[in-house]
Amino acid sequence: MRDFVSFEDVEVTRKGDRALLCRVDDKEVWIPSVNIAMTDEATIRRPGDCGRLVIPRWLALNLGLVSVAA
Repeated sequence: MRDFVSFEDVEVTRKGDRALLCRVDDKEVWIPSVNIAMTDEATIRRPGDCGRLVIPRWLALNLGLVSVAA
């Protein structure tokens, strides 16, 4: 999954119509539901979940969760 990046210990704090508000490290960001990888690796789905988030690298870059060099 080279085009994807995963984050551990992500907490879902809210659910919107089309996105989840997630606490990733020290940031709170809205992650569009359609961009959350639904694989065995991903363990978050709904508010209250805490676990692994897997999203496309381009989205992580746009949200400032990773650097270009990562």
